[in-house]
Amino acid sequence: MKGKNNIIRMQFFHMLSRNEFKISLTAVLFFIAISFCELCGKVLGLDISQLYSAAYGWIGHAAMLDIPVMQFFFFLLIFFISSLTFSDSQFVDGKINAKNMIITRCSRKSYILSGAFVNLSGAFLVILIPFLLSLIFSFLIFPIHSSVQYFSNAPTWSSPDKIYALFPSLIYCHPFLYDILAIFYMAVCAGIFAMLSFTLSFFIKRRLLILCIPTLLIIMEDMLFPGNNAFSYYLYMVGMRDTSIFIYLGIPIGVSIVCCFLLYLKIYKMRDELT
Repeated sequence: MKGKNNIIRMQFFHMLSRNEFKISLTAVLFFIAISFCELCGKVLGLDISQLYSAAYGWIGHAAMLDIPVMQFFFFLLIFFISSLTFSDSQFVDGKINAKNMIITRCSRKSYILSGAFVNLSGAFLVILIPFLLSLIFSFLIFPIHSSVQYFSNAPTWSSPDKIYALFPSLIYCHPFLYDILAIFYMAVCAGIFAMLSFTLSFFIKRRLLILCIPTLLIIMEDMLFPGNNAFSYYLYMVGMRDTSIFIYLGIPIGVSIVCCFLLYLKIYKMRDELT
């Protein structure tokens, strides 16, 4: 167990030292900052009685707040940026000969599994931390409580049945918990799709392609199943009618199963070299 912890720690610090991790984190913070400035411009000059509450005014609700920059981030960039953190590590490790040095300290299986775990964790943190900070920033421009909301045409004291969101009762009673759930969901999905890129890197030998595959899959899914069946729509978690918990949970779980299967194939069925 101690040896496994050491290899995970070594891989984790290796990820933190990579320029790709720093670029990913900077990119997320950049898009959040631009979106926050855009949102400030929309509410500039409004009376406090016209403002949403901090929970409703969080930039994660980009579709309802009409923030194009954040909508673009959710649709095209979130999974590419999260995959950039560590998904291509085996390509980089091979070029600098770090792979052989790591394998001499552990088994082939430990190298692969630790890489998958660190990759998932890194992508998760790159999304989680900045968006939690963005929720805190909402308190700088919005009041804690407000009678204005955008999930329906009804005021905030109306029935949850009139709120268009994935979990209407939760956002009706505990809107901040709803936002935190949305952030964790985004971060978990980012980690899972980044792990998909990592596992595919053992089978596809083109670095740029494996970084783009999660985004390409989301675009294809949105084209084949438009509207409320589009997975990118669920990253907003608001403004949706006829939502499906199957899509909300099924796609991340399905991708996780695919990742586990690919890892199983690589570790137990393919006895070739890692490169």
